[in-house]
Amino acid sequence: MAITTSLDTLRHDINALLATYYSEQIKHARLVSPQYANLWQSMCELQSGGGKRLRPYLTVALYQALAGTEYAGVLFPAAAQELLHFGLLIHDDIIDRDYLRYGQKNIAAQYLAVYSEHADSQLSEHLALSTALLAGDLALTGAYHMCTQGSLTPQQKLQAVQYLDQGVFDVIGGELLDTQSVISSPEATDSFTIARYKTASYSFIAPMCTGAALAGAPDEVIGQLQHLGSVMGLAYQLVDDLLGLFGETAVTGKPVLSDLIEGKHTWPLQETLRRSGSSDRRKIMAVLKTPTSSQSQLEWVLGRVTITGARTATEEKIEAYYHQALALIATLPISPADQILLSSFVSDALHREY
Repeated sequence: MAITTSLDTLRHDINALLATYYSEQIKHARLVSPQYANLWQSMCELQSGGGKRLRPYLTVALYQALAGTEYAGVLFPAAAQELLHFGLLIHDDIIDRDYLRYGQKNIAAQYLAVYSEHADSQLSEHLALSTALLAGDLALTGAYHMCTQGSLTPQQKLQAVQYLDQGVFDVIGGELLDTQSVISSPEATDSFTIARYKTASYSFIAPMCTGAALAGAPDEVIGQLQHLGSVMGLAYQLVDDLLGLFGETAVTGKPVLSDLIEGKHTWPLQETLRRSGSSDRRKIMAVLKTPTSSQSQLEWVLGRVTITGARTATEEKIEAYYHQALALIATLPISPADQILLSSFVSDALHREY
């Protein structure tokens, strides 16, 4: 078999499936209260307004490449990967104290505007973050629900749930390490372990292994995909780290410099510290430890990332992982045409500007 579904077609079909899901949930929520239906509507509009649907594509692509034939059935666990991603983004925005997603107000920001009409700023913020937390929970539970739907066999649905569950377990562990890194020294922060569990686990390993397992792939192939997913995830996180520093909000749809404001010890910042003298190192650490640092102080640190060569070193590491991923793809038991398609996908994902 071969990968027969393009990313554009997959986006269309996943969006249609998610629209149907949200429509049903809004209808049921309206029986509880208009406010509950409004929350579901806000989630629907935010998710439909952005996202590349890369994780569902990986699920379907590996399923088809490894001889899976039930396209309509595999769309459900593929859509589950997108709901998982959406829920984690909502929670991640709460943790990072961000109010922008996909270039628009996220759930917390939308409800902050609502609650500000009825309460003081402190209570409004608490209520808005609480509502966003609940929305993230709904997306996560929706992912599990989605795995149980469609025409796949009960055994296949169980497999999909198990891979989803492993992805959730891993990403929360990575998120915890990432969150706690701000109170650790840069030397004590293992940014690659964080990336393996926070990013690679659910963004690459779980989607690819889900598709392969549903197609009946043997354990050896699953192991190959786990290795490939780890490499892709590490590179993808490094790209995210650079976009978080040097990207443009109008292009990425996310706030820039939030990692600096939060004082996170990402690999580019760790490398900057390693390449800096003691005086500059103290200045950088002072900025990272001060959430109220001025824009000029943040921009000075940003300049050090470039001047020290840390930015270039990060870009070189991304390219090394990229070529490692291509080599791993060449060992997969899929057709040469599918290897080319998967390699092209990896190239787009790791050389993105959005």
